Amino acid sequence: MRANMSLKALCLILFLLQAVSAQLGYQVEEATLTVYRDGVVAVALEVAMEGELASIRLPLLGTPEAILVLDEEGSPIDFTVEDGWLKIYLFGASNLKVYYQTQDLTSKRGTLWTLSFVSPWKTRILLPSDAYVTDVNVLPEGFTASEQNLLVEMPPGEVELSYVLEPTVVMPPSGGFPKLYLYVGAILSAAITPLSHFMV
Repeated sequence: MRANMSLKALCLILFLLQAVSAQLGYQVEEATLTVYRDGVVAVALEVAMEGELASIRLPLLGTPEAILVLDEEGSPIDFTVEDGWLKIYLFGASNLKVYYQTQDLTSKRGTLWTLSFVSPWKTRILLPSDAYVTDVNVLPEGFTASEQNLLVEMPPGEVELSYVLEPTVVMPPSGGFPKLYLYVGAILSAAITPLSHFMV
């Protein structure tokens, strides 16, 4: 019963957000979330106006840091943050690019990372190239792997995506064996040396 109520509440929130976007006369054409290894998420939005407006209000994904809003000419324009919304003063701009970072969308338990958010738009999630997706709550619209990142395309709605990162091995400056191998080698050497006395 509680699960059904939560699902209904989520659907209502998404409907209202989409309705607000349509009513205010703008369209988010692309929403990209770049997830870094430390859990920080960089959000990039491309927004097109659907009329002459003095300002618009965009729902924020998480608590924003280092916000930058640019018009179609690449010039920064004014904005304010209001209770989970970003209010942007257009001054005649017809297309916007919005950038900010947030640390609220990821959590970690042991080696398992989880990215979770609710978006009224389709989202493009860029994970590190060595990320392995272990679980996702809804069927993605696409997966694309490259040397730079792993792209996961998600439909609008609630997203909960779990992943693990491949452990990194640090190489010494002059090359040679990784520190991990040297450490294991030192342990084996220490264990074998005392045994050699019994073999003489």
